[in-house]
Amino acid sequence: MDSAIAIVSGEVMGLLPDPPSPPRKSHRSAETRHDRLARWRFDTIIAATALVIGLPLLHNNGIGFEAIALAITAYPERFPGAGLALRFAEAENG
Repeated sequence: MDSAIAIVSGEVMGLLPDPPSPPRKSHRSAETRHDRLARWRFDTIIAATALVIGLPLLHNNGIGFEAIALAITAYPERFPGAGLALRFAEAENG
C-alpha cells in the first residue's frame, strides 16, 4: 500500500508542482518558499493516502485539496480506480 500512496502522491506532485495556496503569514514573518513547498508535499501525501485507502479526507485547506481534486478529475487515466472514491470534505473551523 505504501508504494501505491507514493505513486499517487508523485502523480499529483507532477501535475501540480507548485503549491496552489498562498504563503502563510503571521505578525512576525511570512512562510518561506521552502516551507510552503514542504507543506504542499505533505498535503499531497495526505490526499494520496485517503484516496488509496478509500476514506474521506477532512481538511481545512480548501485551496490545496480542491486543486488536487480537480487534477485527479481532469486526468482520470493517471489515477486508475480513483473514480468515485475521491471524497474531500472541508472540516469546520470550530
